[in-house]
Amino acid sequence: MNEQYKYTPEIGQTVARYFAAGYTFGEIAELGPWAPTAGVISSWRAEYDDFDKLITSKEKAHADALIDQTIDIADNDWDHKRAAVRIKARQFKASKLNRDKYGEKVEVNHTLGLDMGALLAEAEKRLVTSHGMVDVTPTTPAQSGEDILS
Repeated sequence: MNEQYKYTPEIGQTVARYFAAGYTFGEIAELGPWAPTAGVISSWRAEYDDFDKLITSKEKAHADALIDQTIDIADNDWDHKRAAVRIKARQFKASKLNRDKYGEKVEVNHTLGLDMGALLAEAEKRLVTSHGMVDVTPTTPAQSGEDILS
């Protein structure tokens, strides 16, 4: 690995602070000669479990920062189409990083009360009416399965 981008806990903490403030890995890479590239940050996440956990712990703060950015973009970017794309991208990323707070909420409330006896009686009535079928409802104890010897 390139010595310039050797992982240290101090650099990991610095990267995590910028990430929590809403910087992308690409933006962090542009902060100065000390800053690792986005690809190096990704490889550090794969290689160093403590760094991956640190970045993961900052995802909700990163999502909050992205949502804050959308307000600034809406207020200051006069190119409405460009602003809409930038806002939508930040909302999408925030929804993936913090699903509980920013994710799509799908709520399904469904209550169904059925009287199966009435439904079956209605279905049988329709069969008899439309197809000339004979009523097969048990009428004697033997046909209904009751014990006739009791």
